[in-house]
Amino acid sequence: TTKSSTNAFQQKCFICGEVTQFYSPEGNPREARCANCRASKRNSDVAQVIASLYSKENVAIQSLDRILSDLYEFSIYEASASGPIHDLLSKLPGYVSSEYLPHVPNGGYQNGIRCEDLMELTFPDNSFDIVITQEVLEHVSDPIATLKEIKRVLKPNGHYIFTVPFNFAHNTVTRSRQTQ
Repeated sequence: TTKSSTNAFQQKCFICGEVTQFYSPEGNPREARCANCRASKRNSDVAQVIASLYSKENVAIQSLDRILSDLYEFSIYEASASGPIHDLLSKLPGYVSSEYLPHVPNGGYQNGIRCEDLMELTFPDNSFDIVITQEVLEHVSDPIATLKEIKRVLKPNGHYIFTVPFNFAHNTVTRSRQTQ
């Protein structure tokens, strides 16, 4: 398969640290994939933000895989139990990840994966230095409650790093509503 040059660009991947081509078969640059580690551009962007906030050296040369030791003392919660950021951060002692598992009690586990409902997190107040969500807020029925919960579990001066999908070519569609 040949890649169109309009769907490829060269850039540093802040997951693996390589300057490489990012390819996007669908033409969406946020979902373009690193030719080296296959992380998406948005994964790389989140990693760049983490590195810029927590690297003890110049962020222009640092990637997430290179600053893990700088993150060792921090508590980090990610609302995802898979993916390239999870794979790196799961090596840290203060890292917690979860998924929403509808048939598992909140705070419980299934196959080693913790269940958390972002609208009612089971963590104590001021638990985390960093909270990460990627493409999650559009899936919760009450984003305001979710943001309040994230604020509650963040330590003072903590950081919430998140992404939300966008596509200017399509209208926003409501797919869930909370009912009483």
